[in-house]
Amino acid sequence: MYLIIGPVLTNSHLFLKQLNSVTLPLYINPSIVPTLPRETLSAVCTYGLFSTIMRDLANISHDGPKWIVLDGDIDPMWIESLNTVMDDNKVLTLASNERIPLNPTMRLLFEISHLRTATPATVSRAGILYINPADLGWNPVVASWIESREVQSEKANLLILFDKYLPTCLEKLRTGFKMITPIPEITMVQTVLHLMECLLTPINTPADSPKELYELYFVFTCVWGFGGTMFQDQLVDYRVEFSKWWVNEFKSVKFPSQGTVFDYYIDSESKRFMPWTDKVPPFELDSDLPLQAAFVHTTETIRLRYFIDLMLDIGRPIMLSGNAGTGKSVLMWEKLNSLNIEDYLVQAVPFNFYTNSAMLQAVLEKPLEKKTGRNFGPPGIKKLIYFIDDMNMPEVDKYGTVAPHTLIRQHLDHGHWYDKVKLTLKDIHNCQYVACMNPTAGSFTIDSRLQGLLFATTECAKTAQDLVRLLLHESSRVYGDKFVDEHDTENFPKHQHFICQKFFQDMDESALFEKPNIFCHFASGIGDPKYLPVKNWGSLNKILVEALDSYNEINAVMNLVDLGAQYINAGVKNHGTVFMMTDSQVAEEMFLVLINDLLASGEIPGLFQDDELENIIGAMRNEVKLLGLQDTKENCWKFFIDRVRRQLKVVLCFSPVGSILRVRARKFPALVNCTSIDWFHEWPEEALVSVSKRFLEETEGIEVDDLKSKLAIQEVELQQKNEDADKLIKVVGQQTEIVTKNKRIADEEEKKVQIINENVREKQQSCEEDLAKAEPALIAAQEALNTLNK
Repeated sequence: MYLIIGPVLTNSHLFLKQLNSVTLPLYINPSIVPTLPRETLSAVCTYGLFSTIMRDLANISHDGPKWIVLDGDIDPMWIESLNTVMDDNKVLTLASNERIPLNPTMRLLFEISHLRTATPATVSRAGILYINPADLGWNPVVASWIESREVQSEKANLLILFDKYLPTCLEKLRTGFKMITPIPEITMVQTVLHLMECLLTPINTPADSPKELYELYFVFTCVWGFGGTMFQDQLVDYRVEFSKWWVNEFKSVKFPSQGTVFDYYIDSESKRFMPWTDKVPPFELDSDLPLQAAFVHTTETIRLRYFIDLMLDIGRPIMLSGNAGTGKSVLMWEKLNSLNIEDYLVQAVPFNFYTNSAMLQAVLEKPLEKKTGRNFGPPGIKKLIYFIDDMNMPEVDKYGTVAPHTLIRQHLDHGHWYDKVKLTLKDIHNCQYVACMNPTAGSFTIDSRLQGLLFATTECAKTAQDLVRLLLHESSRVYGDKFVDEHDTENFPKHQHFICQKFFQDMDESALFEKPNIFCHFASGIGDPKYLPVKNWGSLNKILVEALDSYNEINAVMNLVDLGAQYINAGVKNHGTVFMMTDSQVAEEMFLVLINDLLASGEIPGLFQDDELENIIGAMRNEVKLLGLQDTKENCWKFFIDRVRRQLKVVLCFSPVGSILRVRARKFPALVNCTSIDWFHEWPEEALVSVSKRFLEETEGIEVDDLKSKLAIQEVELQQKNEDADKLIKVVGQQTEIVTKNKRIADEEEKKVQIINENVREKQQSCEEDLAKAEPALIAAQEALNTLNK
């Protein structure tokens, strides 16, 4: 048994690959093994993954070495079951009493990054080999990559450039700048290599290119490979600091004087730095698309999209990291939706607190089909892209391991995972991962875009004053409805007044702030979706009451129906549907996993059985054909999910009291990120009075005069009852006085009796003493009498 210890990408993995020259090792991630079927003893004995692999190796007859490589964090609880394997016995004993020997040709090898969770028994029974990253450095990785390049002049130039730039950059990064998340040095070096792999193409750098052209692209990749993850906040922008340092440190390649080094890209035609702003397209709103599908590009989105395009083309994993509300998921979906559906298949994989490796594997295997042997992949020759959203949300166990991440890493490193039932290897081909992550999970911001303005038409805002009133309405909905403090609620209108006085001083302030100032799609009645202002409170109340009455006539009771039925109603029948849920209806926190997936992507893994999926896809085929698309399974499912997201609205009524909502927001980020929050304050008095009046108006058969006469009769009856009660109180008082007098006499007699009892006790005690004195004389007389009788 051996332990190979070293940080990530210290080439320990490459060292292990040298075993392939001797025999093919079997790789297992020990963090996943405990989640797979394990040895159990019941009516039918079942075996776990490790014992199955060990038995298979023990049964191989040849005398060559056989390696079991446990690549990943060690679970101390699970490793305890290997004590008899690692000690002098070298035998694995199963629950069925089967004993599998670790014969002389078999080896156990653990590849780990640290020993923090290893038990003393594990460490003492294994040989340890520590791989120091400082001894290896970045040269082996870079040298291997350069050797893979084909153009000799390119190799020579790159060797010089790496020696010129990398040592200085890595030395500065160790202490000079702060990043959004800790990143190993070798990972940044690999990012540089990946970017050069994208940019050093025959078109950009032909075989006869000069050194200056190679250095131009090399500098661009280093700027983004080392500086792309710089942290920035309100105090310090480390991107700006990095830009200043770079410009002062390296002067061979000149950047434009305006802005930072991150504001420019290399134009493939002129081979010069050009501003990213040149690539920002003009925005045109397509009225046929739903609002959530509209995407407004900025300089930041354009440069991010540039690098996403590069990495997707060469099949490298991509992760976008940023705070909530910064548009990571939207940007990634914008790219994924633009891919040719004939060449690509996209599978959404939303993460939450309860996601584990078994759940993840079920989602990853959903779009795969069996090829030949143990090979699996997407249908046909398509490329499958897994989009993992909220990658850092799954629970971290007590040993610091995130099980879903270990499954992904096993696939990325070795290209396979194990079947959860058959415990056989599955080689997964033609797949790629892209992901988004919030490095400050639990800290959420409000999206400041006033989307309601996009609904405005010439009918809605005919004058400048109408447009300003619309702006006031939208700011009240986006900001004002979310205030929880009364002070903020009272000050927000004052702030609106101040802004209007500053920028719209020519307009009549009383007209601008005339109440009500509410815009909605049903201002002219239900069924006519035009975004218009409400005329007055009376008309709005009438519309809402009529809509409520109409709903109550059709739906006598509001039930929480099965979520799958809601999907069918919205996606297949194309009916507008609202799914409303309150705190009391959350029987188990796991149910919020479904709600999180619904809000995040619209897809809920395992919601439908296979036969139900076929029925849904069959129902969508004709409508997909009408759109001019092929009625493939993927197109039909995407059409169904898109319609569900348009027609199914989710309303969550949660209380902020206590820590429950705060904890849920951390575990299920879509509850906050994918909803619009509306804080409900206590009902004002006028609202309570209004509701009371309405119920009184709807109560039939009650006249005011009748009420008065009934009240008069009841008043007489009440007065008579009060008089009777007074008489009864008087009688009770008299009886109470008699009882009190008798009680006083009884108390006096009781005292006399106590005195008599005391006298009797004293006389009894005196008699007992006289008897005790006379008793000896009585005994003597009795003895004398007995003598006379003799």
